[in-house]
Amino acid sequence: MLKNPPLIIDNCVLGNLYSADGLYLLPLLYKDNIIIPTHVLEEATLKSELYTELTKMIEEKVFKIYQITKLNEIRRFAKLERRFKDNGEYQAKGEAAVLTIAEIFSGTVCSDNLSDGMPYIKRDNMPLETTLSIIYDAYLEDYISYKKGNNMIRKIISQGNRIPVTNFQQILDWFENGKGKPIY
Repeated sequence: MLKNPPLIIDNCVLGNLYSADGLYLLPLLYKDNIIIPTHVLEEATLKSELYTELTKMIEEKVFKIYQITKLNEIRRFAKLERRFKDNGEYQAKGEAAVLTIAEIFSGTVCSDNLSDGMPYIKRDNMPLETTLSIIYDAYLEDYISYKKGNNMIRKIISQGNRIPVTNFQQILDWFENGKGKPIY
């Protein structure tokens, strides 16, 4: 569950939840505590169906939109974006924006793209949520059943998205018993 609001959400999580028909979980779990960076919205426009859903959610005030405009924020963002791009990231703006805004608000990073961001998350002791932890939280709060969780995982995978599990039981094994591949 969200320990350090707000939740600053990246495009990869939005895309995975959209694939799983799970965007509806966000307002149930994190009502009034979700920020979506303008850079993430920019990335989301590349997926027209996701963009349409996000537009509805913004109209319903599920998300607060945050634009990085202060000079010190822009500097932090630019440094992160450059580092991520130097490491081969094609779309680094969303990731850099999420980390920058999480630092500004002392909030929670919400991303599945952890290869470049994890060193900063660990160094700055930032709380982290992922698609899989959101699905797990939804299960704990009785918003979804075990069967629904399994179906969500299958849908994410069938859409060609990469996640470190193949079934819902692996999520339970990790979060409840610390068994299996780390999935955060």
